[in-house]
Amino acid sequence: ATSDPAAKPTAAGSPAPGGLRVEFDDRSWVEIRDATQRIVFVGEYPAGTRQNVEGKAPFQVWIGKASGVRLFMGERSIDLKPHTREEVARFNLE
Repeated sequence: ATSDPAAKPTAAGSPAPGGLRVEFDDRSWVEIRDATQRIVFVGEYPAGTRQNVEGKAPFQVWIGKASGVRLFMGERSIDLKPHTREEVARFNLE
């Protein structure tokens, strides 16, 4: 078997391809489910928390205080504003 030269190991601290990274700028509550409806990340976390989330897309995301959370898929920043109503963001992410 030949190795794929395009395949590179992921750097420490960066999410796996297709993985998510959640960064908390303020205390917030988050629940993320993967394609199998399994909860892959849940809880209330304080400002300064950074968490990599593994799972299979599409993800169902629910964020309790969206203004206090930044969400990344791979290196792409996800804009929460279009999904946020009264500080709560609910959306699917593929």
